[in-house]
Order: sequence, then structure tokens, then C-alpha cells
Amino acid sequence: MKKFSSFRLIVCCVCAYLAVCGVVCAVSNNSSFAANKQFPSCISSAQIVRAAQNYADHKTSAFSTTAQAAFETTNVYASEKLEEQQNDVGIFFKGNNSSVASGVLSLANVAKIAVGQSSPKQADDTCAFSTTAHAAAVVERSTGRVLFEKNSHQSLPMASTTKIVTALTVLNNCQNLQQVVQIPAEACGIEGSSVYLRAGERLTVCELLYGLMLRSGNDCAVALALTVGGTVPHFAEMMNQTATSLGCTESNFVTPHGLHHNNHYTSASDLAKITCAALANPVFRQIVSTKSVKISNEGMEYNRLLVNKNKLLSSYDGADGVKTGYTKKAGRCFVGSATKNGMQVVVVVLNCAPMFEETAQMLDVAFENYRLERVILQNKLCGVVYKRGKPTYYVAPEPFSYPLKKGEKTQTKITLDDECQKIEVFLNGNCVYRAPLTVWE
Repeated sequence: MKKFSSFRLIVCCVCAYLAVCGVVCAVSNNSSFAANKQFPSCISSAQIVRAAQNYADHKTSAFSTTAQAAFETTNVYASEKLEEQQNDVGIFFKGNNSSVASGVLSLANVAKIAVGQSSPKQADDTCAFSTTAHAAAVVERSTGRVLFEKNSHQSLPMASTTKIVTALTVLNNCQNLQQVVQIPAEACGIEGSSVYLRAGERLTVCELLYGLMLRSGNDCAVALALTVGGTVPHFAEMMNQTATSLGCTESNFVTPHGLHHNNHYTSASDLAKITCAALANPVFRQIVSTKSVKISNEGMEYNRLLVNKNKLLSSYDGADGVKTGYTKKAGRCFVGSATKNGMQVVVVVLNCAPMFEETAQMLDVAFENYRLERVILQNKLCGVVYKRGKPTYYVAPEPFSYPLKKGEKTQTKITLDDECQKIEVFLNGNCVYRAPLTVWE
């Protein structure tokens, strides 16, 4: 409690100091800083909180260092970007070192967040999760609960993250993954990433999937499309059917590899849905979590060694997928996943330069703030109905867990009548789970 009070005191002092500086600047310039809009860089309220916490923990003046580092490394928040960042609660700095040359944006909100008085939704949206990606989504895999989103329903190019859909479509439509494929000439010499397939050589479907997902082989993508779909256009139709079956409405697939095409796009939300479905497939999970593997190289004295391009697998504890992507039009795109304490989180970032770093940061925030809580036990007795004096017992047929923040509570509703016997789970008035009850024999 003493440590927490010290932290609150430091935050309040910092905010008060910044407020005074902002007022002085506003008066001297005869205009408010919001109207001036000439701020070349930004530091978020979360950075202030972390700096103050650091000060309280280590008794060092960490605030100046943090502010200076933010000023030196952040240059994307030019005045024309203010509108894009209108939901951010931040403090704008101008000039060298850590001197404050302008006022405070939504200072009251910064102070509230610092001492924990804002609503949980505001704290999550403005403090905990943050990304420079053009679009992003953070989702708990088993339930699909969206923990964070930014421009998540905007349709955008997604480069080689397309191959998540390609792999899932292959797995859904190919019964024998050990089927041997003789590589057609049409699949060779595809531009971009490649495992350098040669016409006539033979590999299994499974090996091609490893080449697709670990090395992002565009040649593997075409070979798989021709094997499963007959033609690339027909396979693209199958990819769209895969997406549609998962409730995706903001996507259209034209190629199996993701090389730029004006009519080839998805959204962060759709890509998260597709990835969650793919990660439910054990073969897909095994492939995308593999750091390296050797596959056939017919006619050569050595096998192909495939090393996964997903750096998160080696740098983040619990990382287990999934796919990188890049084109000039799409920018750097990434879908990453990790599992901790039984909860798997999927992060999608589209057009994000520091894609690995920011994915890791958002995974940290997700695991720090959410826990997968058991809401319904398997075979939980939900009620009994008497007919002519004879009891019929109704139970929940399967367990159900849901990611919850501290303080969140679910409500359970059980319906037992002649036409319907069901159990429903609600969070904040929204139904997050519904299932029919079964009779206990």
C-alpha cells in the first residue's frame, strides 16, 4: 500500500507539472495546444505510468529518460496524424531533452488512468494495448473474444499471411497429406519467396505445407493450389468458401500466395477469425510452431532445410505461430500467437514496421490482463423437471471457459421448458455462449 501511494503521488506530481507547463505555453502563444497542432512526436500515458512506476520501484529519475527516448524514437505522430490518433490519451513533446514545450492532451484522463479511476474499457483502449500498425486485432483463440482492435474491419492487402487461408483450405480438402505431388512447371519460378521447386520433382502435400508456412514458398502455394483445386482460380474460390464459412465478410482471395492484386484483400478481424479456426487444426498447429525442418530435395545429395521466418518462436516464451508477410503495397504484416496458462492469444498486425516487437508487447498485455476462467463445468447439473412425479435431470454437455479481466463477472441463464432446454452465458449484457442441455441418464 505504501508503494502504491508513492506511485500515485509521483504520477500526480508529474501530471501537475506538465499541466502548468501547458498553461504557460498556451498563454504565451495566445492559443491552445490543441488548436496549434504543431507537435512532431508523442508519448503515451502508458509510458508516463511506467516511468513513474519505475521511479517508485528504483528511486531513479526515469521520467526524463523515458520522455527523451520517446521523443527520439517517435516521429510518426506529425500534425496530420492527430486525427488517426484521436482515441489516444497522450502527452505531446516538442524540442530537445525532456522539456515540455506544449500542453497536455486530455490531462484529466491521463491522471485518471494513472490512479486507476477510469473505466476498464478506457484503460484497455488507451493505455494497455498500443500499436503503430495500420490495422490490428487481438483475439483469444478458443472463444474468439476480441481483446483489442484498431481499424480491424478495414479491408487491406495482407501479403503472405494469405497462406494461412491457403493452408487451412488444403487441410480441409485433402484427405491424404502423404499424397505425393509431382511438381508442375507452372509452380516453378514464381516471384518472391521460394523453396526453389523444380519441375518434375516429387514432394508430399505435407512437405509442401511446411515449405508454404515456414519459408513462405510462393512456389509451394501454387503447387498446392493446383493439386487441391485443379487450377489457381478454382482454388481461390475454395479459399473464399473457407473464409465465408467462418463468417468472414471483409475478404476476397485471388491468389494462394498473397502477391499483390488489387482485388486480393482481407481485414484484421477476418484474418483473426481464419487463424483461430486454423489453429484448431492439430496439423496446422504442428506446422506453424515448428522452428525448422528438413524436407525432400529429389535428385540432390542433401535435403532442403527450412527455417521458420517467424522470429517470435525463438524470442517469445510460449509463442506457437503463425505467419509473416511483406509486399511493398501491404507493408510488413504478421499474425502471431502464443499460449500461456491454457489461454492462446492471436495477434494480427497489418502494415506494421516493428511487427515482431509490437506483437510481443500486445501479447504481454493480453496475458497480464486476462485469464481463461472456467465458467461451466462439464456435466454441471442445471436443473430438474418433474413430470408425473418423475424427475428428469438436465446437465451441461461440455465445459466452457472464457477470457475475463479482473473484476469481470459472467451471468448464467438456464431455460427449461417443454420446447427448449438450454444454458446461456452473458457478459455485460451480451450472450457469449449458448448450448442445449442434455438429459442425465
